[in-house]
Amino acid sequence: EPFGLVMAESLACGTPVLAAPRGAAPEIVRPGRTGFLCRDTECLVAAVGSVGSLSRQACRADMEERFSIERMARDHVALYEQVLAGGAGRPREGTGRAVRAG
Repeated sequence: EPFGLVMAESLACGTPVLAAPRGAAPEIVRPGRTGFLCRDTECLVAAVGSVGSLSRQACRADMEERFSIERMARDHVALYEQVLAGGAGRPREGTGRAVRAG
């Protein structure tokens, strides 16, 4: 999953996330605050035992702070304005990576 919508939805419900550090997981999960990133089975087993120490309210607050509709729309508008002004990166066609405008 390119963005990690399932992880964001879990956080919106106040559910901590356990995931491998692949794809979007490192950008979404804040280890020790909203979940744990684990490279192997032993780590995942240990994380299951530690998940109760995480605050469900902190998971929800983190999602609202970083991924709310208002925040995402505001950030997109700001990026569009920068691109139109010629001062920001824009995605290189077909790669999803930013390049300098101009």
